[in-house]
Amino acid sequence: MKGGILMEVHETRTARISLGEDGIIRKIFINNAQETLKDALESEEIIKQLSAGQKRPMYADFTGLRSMEPEARAYYTGERAGTLISACAGVTKSKIGKVISNFFIGFNRPPSPVKLFTSEEDAIEWLKKFV
Repeated sequence: MKGGILMEVHETRTARISLGEDGIIRKIFINNAQETLKDALESEEIIKQLSAGQKRPMYADFTGLRSMEPEARAYYTGERAGTLISACAGVTKSKIGKVISNFFIGFNRPPSPVKLFTSEEDAIEWLKKFV
């Protein structure tokens, strides 16, 4: 991780979640992660704990994500998720991943601003305006 010293890291079955000193939540999917609704709800609890009830921007590195259940996708674009996250910057390295993600974002209309990047530095820089 570049920038924002991590204060605390929580590991789940599919990701590492942390809050940096810069006020940005970071969710890094582990290699070949298959996210379920149960995983999404577990992430929500960790984010609530780290944020202490304050809405925060989130950096999500999708590089290791292999798949996500439709129920998990619906959760992430629902109103409940919008109560925790002020904005989300996703990073994907593959062109096909970016095409699929952009389609998903356009089709599902998440409650907070979402933007995709190919570099962590650009994503974090964009998120700073939402801290």
